Amino acid sequence: MLLGFALGVGWLQQQARLPGLLLCCVAVCIALSAGCIARRRFGISAFVIAAVVAGFAFAALRAEIRLRPHLPVEYEQRDIELTGFVRGLPEPHPQGTRFLFEVEANGAGLYDFPKIVRLLWVPTATHAPPTLHAGQRWTLTARLKRPHANANFSLRDGEVALLERGIRATGSVSLARAPRRLPGDAIGPWLAIDRWRGHIRQRIETVLGSALHRGIIVALAVGAQESVSDDDWAIMRATGTSHLVALLW
Repeated sequence: MLLGFALGVGWLQQQARLPGLLLCCVAVCIALSAGCIARRRFGISAFVIAAVVAGFAFAALRAEIRLRPHLPVEYEQRDIELTGFVRGLPEPHPQGTRFLFEVEANGAGLYDFPKIVRLLWVPTATHAPPTLHAGQRWTLTARLKRPHANANFSLRDGEVALLERGIRATGSVSLARAPRRLPGDAIGPWLAIDRWRGHIRQRIETVLGSALHRGIIVALAVGAQESVSDDDWAIMRATGTSHLVALLW
């Protein structure tokens, strides 16, 4: 049965299009019902076929639910007001501060809007990005696009990595309207962990300063993979140790 279920999941992964949510639900119900009847009347082979259908339908249902939040094409690169809070560990970069933002409401009134977006807050001549911490609530304007990334052979597939983290849109903070810091931070166990990780990262960076391979130490300690430089990723791939950073968090 488990082998048949796995074959059904693999079958779904070879399809160019998903079959649809309603069809998936119906297929799961039919496969489960048919499996119980088939085992008594037609033997194990029919039961395995039912398991394959169940695996296909279950995988399609999961994919449909995971891919449902999306940014409509016509809203790409348009100013959209977002209200929500900072998640994870904001990453300062020379070009700005990159951070995850969990959307509680969007000004466009879109249904199935991405719950988590990755934003870049770019500094200007008159405006520097604020210091961001997990849980801070903001109302800000963003220009978003659907996730796009390189998928070069033998290198990390950035688009798949974004999907794994539930990031369904990326973009930048627009200063067309001034961002507003809202009173009262969001709370929750995961946000508490993110704050704790942020405190540890800050301590490590203060102690190590500009030490060589500092990003690897930070990544191993708190899982901030964005701190690892491209040169360090190349070294870890060459030495077969990149999985250490990938698996710990």
